[in-house]
Amino acid sequence: MGQINNAIERCDYVIDHILPHYGEKDIIGLYHIFAQIIRVLKWNGQVDKAREAFIKFMPDAANSHFAVGSIHKPMGLLLQICEGSSHPYDMDHMPEDIELALACDVSDMSDNNFTGDGWSMKSMAAELCMHLARRIDAGNAARERLIDRGIMMATVAQQRVKASNGMVKHILAYEANRDIHKALLLLANEEIDVDRNVIYNASNITGRSPLINRKESMSELKSSMKSKTTLAFANKFNVKDDTSNTNGSTAHSNGSSAKSSVPSTMPLISVAAKKKVAFSQLSSFGSNGSASKQSSRQSHESIKESSSKISHESSESAIDSQKCNGAGVV
Repeated sequence: MGQINNAIERCDYVIDHILPHYGEKDIIGLYHIFAQIIRVLKWNGQVDKAREAFIKFMPDAANSHFAVGSIHKPMGLLLQICEGSSHPYDMDHMPEDIELALACDVSDMSDNNFTGDGWSMKSMAAELCMHLARRIDAGNAARERLIDRGIMMATVAQQRVKASNGMVKHILAYEANRDIHKALLLLANEEIDVDRNVIYNASNITGRSPLINRKESMSELKSSMKSKTTLAFANKFNVKDDTSNTNGSTAHSNGSSAKSSVPSTMPLISVAAKKKVAFSQLSSFGSNGSASKQSSRQSHESIKESSSKISHESSESAIDSQKCNGAGVV
């Protein structure tokens, strides 16, 4: 801790005297050596030296190794694009590098071992996502995926370097992950501030009926649901064509009125009668005792009288219309 020059000298000694004679079959052992070498050299401005040693002494068989095969290519890519590297990056490889970064992961057991060496492989994957995201404009969907993936990996690494009481138990791994985690959160804030394009074609949607729009939106919503619970909940809301029912009922009523002009049994109350009843009810407000009872009796009697008069008038008008129709037929 704090002896950076001594650490760099030790790394140089391992590269010059240990790695040339180290067995290539011990891939896990090589990765544990390189995790510490890269942790020292990369964070102290000597990325090119770490990349050259990694390419020279790490065998190609590591790419298919059961424990470290998933992080072999991502590790080499990170040493090419991270800060301090003089290696040029070809933007034509961006699509495949994005997929590589999004698929990069390592088992928890292996990551615990690398965390003890001073560098979590979750932090390595998060940093790779961060450097690729910085090369893409804000608002791009691939950039957002990289940021989300990086934050997830950095969060796992942050939890791994701490004890259950919140104290740091791996100081080197904690310091390596902390700045990466902060940088990813800043990139996420940039994504929030970007104005998004809304998928909405106003010319097509406004030219159609609201019923068609509702049916299509509900069908799209149901098709996107994967959970049986949410799908069952959505099936309760069936969009019905109310206009067709209304037209059908109107046509049916017109046909029935053409066949018969018999008045309905329910008497209709005129607007004048409604006003009279309402006025009598309002006049009863504020009165007490027998006055309120008397006003309520009067209001009920007025309703009965008005309804009986209206029903009598409607029956007489119906009889007259039947006579007229009969005379016309004759």
